[in-house]
Amino acid sequence: MLGLLGTPDEQDTVAAATVHRRGWTVVGMHELTGHTPSRYREAYERVAGWLITDLGQDQVAAWCRRVPREQAPRLFTLIDQGDRPPEPVLMLEWS
Repeated sequence: MLGLLGTPDEQDTVAAATVHRRGWTVVGMHELTGHTPSRYREAYERVAGWLITDLGQDQVAAWCRRVPREQAPRLFTLIDQGDRPPEPVLMLEWS
């Protein structure tokens, strides 16, 4: 499963064929397309807040790997090669 929270730049891509052939499930905030930036930001903050509230700070630190935007292509390559990082939640920091 690849969860997208936020919006990547146009050059940050994952090939649809790769997603399909590997059987990945991609989840994100696509349902907010067309909403105002403030509505999108509110939903983002709600999801991020839920992670901290429900998991707690210690669990977030242990279960979530934060990946800066410039490292996203390398992360996608690792996932494609089956060498996924061990944390169950990968948070891509686009902004």
